Amino acid sequence: MINVAVVGAGFCGLAVAWSFLQPDRAHTPKNVTIFGSQPIGISTSGIAAGLLHPFVGIYSKLNHLGFEGYHATEKLISIAEKQMDKPVAARTGICRIAQTVSQRSYFKKASELNPGHIKWLEAEEMSAYIPGKCDSPGIFINTGMTVYAPEYLQGLWLACQQKGAVFKHQQIHSLQELSDYDVIVVAMGADCTVLPELSHLRITRTKGQLLELNWPKDLPPLPTAINSQLYCIMSQENNHCIVGSTYEKVFNNTEPNLEIAANELLPKLNSLLPILEGAKISACRSGVRASTPNRQPLLTKVNEECWVISGMGSKGLLYHALYAEQLVQSIWTEMKGKG
Repeated sequence: MINVAVVGAGFCGLAVAWSFLQPDRAHTPKNVTIFGSQPIGISTSGIAAGLLHPFVGIYSKLNHLGFEGYHATEKLISIAEKQMDKPVAARTGICRIAQTVSQRSYFKKASELNPGHIKWLEAEEMSAYIPGKCDSPGIFINTGMTVYAPEYLQGLWLACQQKGAVFKHQQIHSLQELSDYDVIVVAMGADCTVLPELSHLRITRTKGQLLELNWPKDLPPLPTAINSQLYCIMSQENNHCIVGSTYEKVFNNTEPNLEIAANELLPKLNSLLPILEGAKISACRSGVRASTPNRQPLLTKVNEECWVISGMGSKGLLYHALYAEQLVQSIWTEMKGKG
């Protein structure tokens, strides 16, 4: 029997647990315990906007392993939906407005390179997606999804639980607390370096804040997510929208700061969707992203028992399933090599 500890119950932690729970060729029996400092769905992953698509940045270029990551996450979404017996994602696409002449050129090229995923929209066609008058063209990523992160995490946890996983609502302060486990995977995102044994890891912390605004009752809900200089997506209930996100390299604490969030986000929102000017803010939420110097996910072995998965930045939803699967496969391969 192999005893596995997964520290962290966000996207990466649950994906790692799920991957460990799949049958391996040797049919090795395992006990998988997930440790989380907060209940399932309350972590930084739980407040994520949930935009899922394989294209990156202001030019909408295909991410490294973008399609592979997208399809791996898509599989886990289906598993979570089966457990929840309801959708945990809106498959309504993502609309991106071109802000500059250069961006128009790159967006158009992206639509030509990926016709099955991206459609070019002239300015007059944007009115089907953008409330009010839109003077700019853009693209529609028809395979884009808006994932309801708390529901997705809850569904994935239920799938893990069904296969025998155990969740412990417990904060881990040192790897020494896990000495009884044969394998330890730390998936604590930006908090990995809080553990003294991992304080050397080069992980950059970036605070992100989002706003929830009451959706005007006389305005039809957005038919799709909008992602431009910020994102604006409808809530699952269609009674408010979620707007984000800030990228704060310097911050005093991780708590929500309405003044900072509003000052950064509202001018951009009012420029993008003037029809929402004056909408009432109902909530402000915050989380901390983990990134690495080379902006690539971090998968590393710390010692004979411990591995780390972190550094997903803003691409945690895209990459967590794929890299969790790769990490677990690497761990099994190494363990089998030792006999």
